[in-house]
Amino acid sequence: MSGSMRDGSETLLDDEPLPARAERGRSRAEAGETAALLDYAAASACRGEHEEAARAIRRARRSGIAEERIEPVAVLAAWRAGDAARARASLPRQPSAALRAMVSLAELEQEDEATPPPEGGDPLATYARARFAMAEGETARALEGLDAIHVAGLLGCLVERARGEARLRLGDVAGARDALSIAVWQILSLDSPDELGRAYLAMAEVESRDIDAEGRPRDRAAEWLARAHELLQRHGTALDQAKLRRLFRRFGRRAIDRLVEGDLESRIEGVRTARARLRDRRGAADEARQRGINVAELEAELSATLDELTEAEEALVNALEGVLVDRDRMGRLVQAARRLYALESAPEIDVAFPRLALELDGGGCAALVMLRRDQPVGRADDARPLHVVSTAGGDPTLVLEAIAPELDDTFRSGQARLLGEEDLRSAVIPLPTTLRELVLVVQRPTKRNPLGGEEVERLSVLASVAVAVYDRARGAEALREAAERDAAILETIRDGILALDETRRVRSINRAAAALLGSSRDDLLGRVLDERSGLGALADAAEREVDDEPVTLPRVELLVRARRHPGGSVLMLRELASAQQLAQRLVGGAARFSFEDLVGDDPAFRRVLADARRAAASDVPILITGESGTGKELLAQAIHHGSPRGREPFVGLNVAAIPRELLESELFGYEAGAFTGARARGHAGKFELAGRGTLLLDEIGDMPFDMQAKMLRVLQERVVQRLGGTRELPIRARIVATTHRDLEKSVDEGSFRLDLYYRLRVVHLKLPPLRERRGDIPRLIERHLAIYAERTRRPPVRFSDAVTRDLVRYDWPGNIRELANLVEGAASLVAPDVDVIEELPAFVKLRNVQHSSVPPPMPPAASLGEVRSLEAIEREAFAHALAVFDGNVAAAAKALGVARGTFYAKIQRYGLRD
Repeated sequence: MSGSMRDGSETLLDDEPLPARAERGRSRAEAGETAALLDYAAASACRGEHEEAARAIRRARRSGIAEERIEPVAVLAAWRAGDAARARASLPRQPSAALRAMVSLAELEQEDEATPPPEGGDPLATYARARFAMAEGETARALEGLDAIHVAGLLGCLVERARGEARLRLGDVAGARDALSIAVWQILSLDSPDELGRAYLAMAEVESRDIDAEGRPRDRAAEWLARAHELLQRHGTALDQAKLRRLFRRFGRRAIDRLVEGDLESRIEGVRTARARLRDRRGAADEARQRGINVAELEAELSATLDELTEAEEALVNALEGVLVDRDRMGRLVQAARRLYALESAPEIDVAFPRLALELDGGGCAALVMLRRDQPVGRADDARPLHVVSTAGGDPTLVLEAIAPELDDTFRSGQARLLGEEDLRSAVIPLPTTLRELVLVVQRPTKRNPLGGEEVERLSVLASVAVAVYDRARGAEALREAAERDAAILETIRDGILALDETRRVRSINRAAAALLGSSRDDLLGRVLDERSGLGALADAAEREVDDEPVTLPRVELLVRARRHPGGSVLMLRELASAQQLAQRLVGGAARFSFEDLVGDDPAFRRVLADARRAAASDVPILITGESGTGKELLAQAIHHGSPRGREPFVGLNVAAIPRELLESELFGYEAGAFTGARARGHAGKFELAGRGTLLLDEIGDMPFDMQAKMLRVLQERVVQRLGGTRELPIRARIVATTHRDLEKSVDEGSFRLDLYYRLRVVHLKLPPLRERRGDIPRLIERHLAIYAERTRRPPVRFSDAVTRDLVRYDWPGNIRELANLVEGAASLVAPDVDVIEELPAFVKLRNVQHSSVPPPMPPAASLGEVRSLEAIEREAFAHALAVFDGNVAAAAKALGVARGTFYAKIQRYGLRD
């Protein structure tokens, strides 16, 4: 079935095996293609997996798939499940002929007042008309219609089965057998268990009428009936079950009894197989734990195998109930098996098993013995080679001494035996459980009707049940241990963990999750999440399999990651605020400044802020230019803070401060082994770390020319590839670039790419220098003095009016950064009892005397009465050099006679850049 399918008939005509179709639909649905749920539902319905089909249809509805696409599949599923009422209710307003035929067939099978199928050439409608003709006794007309249908797939199987039934009614036994043989072969290739069971029922009818074949007709019919029984018990509808019971009564009990005995043997073998599989799974899990490997998947397999063992045990008990030969003895076997099956722990089984063995066929005594594996059984120097676990009846000591040397061989053979002298005849039954090697010894004196082969067989059956129950108990214990261990692990996880089943009912929750949701664990366990006030958004997030998506609840905002699995879903919860703090620590800081932190009333400055506020609401790249120290990074942070991305990371990279050899790996990241010295686990670049936030490329004008082409490709394609990697990672971050350079001039000089310039300058914000907004200087001085006072927890200070006037006249080549540093330096030299700064710093005085915008030389040495720290002088020297050469690090470093790396280190140390 595909997304273009108009009704359910297409899936009936496909000859691809149904399990493959179902698996493909399930895989696509789990990969996020929700429409594939309909493919999965249709294939499941055609296999008789009615609950699975209904579950997939419910999920499809919850996923928002249009109802007109769901209705055809719902009609198909209802028909296959034998539910005429549901088929009618699911019928679209304008149904196709095939869908109307499905409803008619469902009504006919339920013997309702059936609506006649539609006329026309649709093959399913033709098949339905033939079925109606057979119901009305017009078999010849029905066969004529069936012979006109030539289709493949499941509908072809239905036609062949109906053709066989029609020919049987007309007395053509050979023709019926041929048609049904074809149907069986086709159904086997499609792997439809329920339809195969119906074909077997029809074949049983044929065999009961065929007097020419070898063997008794009833016996042959019973063989087909037994095959149908196993399939229809699991996959058939209620109507199939009723027909099965009628045929059992028709073919008599004796033939069925023999078949049930064979069925019993197969059930016992099923229990043994499931037990062996459980033992293998548990061994693999234990070995994985010892090696430190995650055993979650193995424990899931262990749980599934335990379920298989439980099903095999139940099937064995059901088979025992069906045995009608020797009712009294077999009744006791059934009762003993049921009582064993009700036990849950190994100590309980140890005590009960010998007693139940005696009750089964009587005897003098019974003992459950464990063979010691540290030395061979029966060694002369071993005083107690056997360990008697439990006994029933008399004292087994004499019996065990007589047969002790043979117990080991009996256990190794795996076959029950009769051992001992004729007057002390004992039945020895091996019980190869997972952890212990046990044997059951039952002794009955010869004069009291000695034990024989039938008794040994029944004891062997009971022993098989006991072994299965032992292993089930051990498996349940292992699962309890695993559950307790997993619960302890959950409690150590700081994030909230919440597990839901398919009905959104809370199945597991740790304390962290309960605390985040404002409830106790006991209050939430077993409750449907939707029914809890305010938690509906969380249930919807689980259904949508969100990936780190914010979800707002009444008392908290959470970051939620959800993953679905066949049994429900698991959610990881983290408080959004703490998640943001962690993300900011990982990526190197948060956007600390908002538009409220940008002070100034200058008209040009206010226009820039207004443009920035409008640009913040969009996702376009922004280029911020201005002289060094004008606050370009602060404006970038304010734009991020005021944008819809404000809760996402803000990641900055100073292009000028990173050596060109490392710049590419810092921007794009690298894979493990990409180059010598690369981290073993690789490294995420700034584009990745920014996520859906903002990436600031500070001093983009200093980017090497060869890197500019790579940057342009990333901005155009919105994907990035790590060094040494092949995967293309999507880029979702917003790009903000800053520079103090005139990029148009750089383009003319050939040092900056024109196409990259246009790509970055979608919105251009140019910050004016401080000397062009002198009216804002007093407010800026006041603000930075307040910040200094708050940080140092000292009384606020201020500049005198005369000093303030001088500061306003100053040209500020270092702009706001220089002002902030000067204010902090002046305030730090003020005595504790002084609250007014009366003297202008010497450096500013000198600059004001010059009345020039050209950067002056360094100030003269301090007078003998003023001693400044070496660090302050060094900071001033580096700031001055950077200002003199307009931010050109290479020229400034050369002028000071230091290496560029040293200069970059001083920039970082003293905070000399935005």
